[in-house]
Amino acid sequence: MGTQSVAITSTKMGFVNIIIALVVLWIVTSVPLYLTSKVIIQNRFRFWYAIGGTFIGTIVFFC
Repeated sequence: MGTQSVAITSTKMGFVNIIIALVVLWIVTSVPLYLTSKVIIQNRFRFWYAIGGTFIGTIVFFC
């Protein structure tokens, strides 16, 4: 039974599920940045900027 749970990530569907989960996580983690910037900058900030900021922050953190 344990080998089936390990093998699921090596299939195409497992890979697609991981990509979808990462994109959803990326969007969810962008929401606090968006809300905080709305309070600080007051309506000059778009959600796309929050998504980009989260992406760039992750790249900088891991490099």
